[in-house]
Amino acid sequence: MNCFTCEHYFDAYFEGVLSSEMKSQMEEHLDSCKSCAAMYALWQKAEYMIKEEKSTSSNPFLATRVMSKLEMPSETAARKQLVFKPVTIAFIVGIAVFLGVILGNLYQPVKLHPAISEEMFYLNDGAIEPIAFYEAK
Repeated sequence: MNCFTCEHYFDAYFEGVLSSEMKSQMEEHLDSCKSCAAMYALWQKAEYMIKEEKSTSSNPFLATRVMSKLEMPSETAARKQLVFKPVTIAFIVGIAVFLGVILGNLYQPVKLHPAISEEMFYLNDGAIEPIAFYEAK
């Protein structure tokens, strides 16, 4: 067995799925070849580290703590409400005052015509004599 073939079968040898003939060839090559033996040792360490990383221990109280934090109203939200509400009310009042001043300045009172005298009010246009009446004299 050469080094390339040996490296190719590291995974199968590590998991123990090689046939007995291939297993004996791998063991002979690893005993005789120091570079492959060193590489296999490094490969084994990497596999063990990967398995350790995959197997994480779970904290049984983690879900309880997370859920309690989610259900509890946060202090920052309460602070934001304490600041945001008065600022919003002040802003709305300011806008209302501004619009009141603008609308008040836009209002122009209706200018009425001068009062009509009583004589003009009682004047009956239908009873007025035609101009020809005055010309004949």
